Amino acid sequence: MYQIYMLQDQVHLAKSDLQRVISVSGQMSSVGNIVAGFVMGFVYDLYGRKTPMLVFLVFSALALFAFPFVDSEESFYHVIILIMPLQILMGNPWVPDLIEEES
Repeated sequence: MYQIYMLQDQVHLAKSDLQRVISVSGQMSSVGNIVAGFVMGFVYDLYGRKTPMLVFLVFSALALFAFPFVDSEESFYHVIILIMPLQILMGNPWVPDLIEEES
């Protein structure tokens, strides 16, 4: 909901363009989550869970700090791409490993 107000106030998009921009950002987010779902298994196997989680949190923090400086549709898409790791983190397996090495 905040995106709509931000796009109207900061980017000065017309109401007719808001639907297109929100739709495109949602599609970007969905495609990113699908691709990341396949890739993240390999990343977790290579680096564990802590390192990717810290990297994603840093990217997400940068995106949240960048929101006040969004002044064009293009910069909005860049911030949305940086904020995608938050959704990927929500799919992170938070359950501790209960399977032992011998099994």
